[in-house]
Amino acid sequence: MNAISLPGVTPNRGRRSNARLRLGIPARLILISGNCACLINDISACGARISLSELPRRSSSAILRFLQYEVFCEVKWARSGHCGLLFADRLSAERLTELRGIADSYTEYDRAAQARRTHDWVMGRTRVL
Repeated sequence: MNAISLPGVTPNRGRRSNARLRLGIPARLILISGNCACLINDISACGARISLSELPRRSSSAILRFLQYEVFCEVKWARSGHCGLLFADRLSAERLTELRGIADSYTEYDRAAQARRTHDWVMGRTRVL
């Protein structure tokens, strides 16, 4: 299998078979027991490493929700405020490239997304609960 070369992606090292993209993007980890805010430290086609205050149990099924994405995953390990997730379906190279662009300008992306949500609320398209 040939590695995908993306700008800002850490090359394969050690036992990892997929390049890791450093993100630093906020997300939510949704579990059967509840959900919590987290930060995506890095992501690859097959999984992610996140930081969070309450560690989930190993082998828990979850949904990682970030930006406009929802990814089904399994918690593979959890320790020291971090956990590793294995995605049910691989992320495409196009999606990883898109994430790299968003991560590079996340402040602007977040500001534009907030403006869209506010506009939709003012126009009566969404409700704030």
